[in-house]
Amino acid sequence: MLISVMFLSGMALPAFMGRNMEPEREQDRSFRAFWNGEADIATGRISGRAAFWQVGSLAIALAIGGTAILVVAHMAAVAADPTI
Repeated sequence: MLISVMFLSGMALPAFMGRNMEPEREQDRSFRAFWNGEADIATGRISGRAAFWQVGSLAIALAIGGTAILVVAHMAAVAADPTI
């Protein structure tokens, strides 16, 4: 769970703390403004909610993948030397 939070915050914080590309050119915006507004991505503009869920699902997938790698490495170590 901790690694999921770390990945999510590491990717999401810069996204909604970055420059708002509206005419006012605000330097930062609140989470509410990000959530209810739009976000620029490589293929166009999407809602803040959709951007947040995409970043969140990526963080969870990375955490699950990292955990799976550690489990397989531990199982291989135990299979090689059962005294571990």
